[in-house]
Amino acid sequence: MAVTSANPQEAEQRKPSKESNGEVDAQEELDEEKPPRELVADVPAWRRAVAKALCLRHHEDIRTCCIVGFTWVLFGGRWHFRHAELPLVLNIISWWTVAIWSWFCATIVHNCVHVAQFEKTWQNQAWQLILTLSYGFPVSTLVPGHNLSHHKHTQ
Repeated sequence: MAVTSANPQEAEQRKPSKESNGEVDAQEELDEEKPPRELVADVPAWRRAVAKALCLRHHEDIRTCCIVGFTWVLFGGRWHFRHAELPLVLNIISWWTVAIWSWFCATIVHNCVHVAQFEKTWQNQAWQLILTLSYGFPVSTLVPGHNLSHHKHTQ
């Protein structure tokens, strides 16, 4: 039940008490938790289509896939030019760029340990392998130690 009033105190007074009969209406509780419509961004259809085609659980993970893909492009470029005599400044910039994007991948690994990105198990296992190669450490070994010790009381 939505109550609108110019004065917030009046709205609180007219709002029915949830504790009055000892029961909480589940739908009313859900309605109160919903953000206002103007705060919810509309997702373009192409994003939903790409997420569905990749079997992603959330359309926001398209960005995650792109970050990891771009990091692999940086790795490949750095590997390709490993013996090239680049100016010192360009060498430093390229190494810092790879390091920063590797840090992004480390953050993605952390998120992947908590929440599966894909709908299918085999896709999540393949994704963990890809992340392992971009992270340099087996992602699957992080799950028990990380979730059971670092986030022991938060889950």
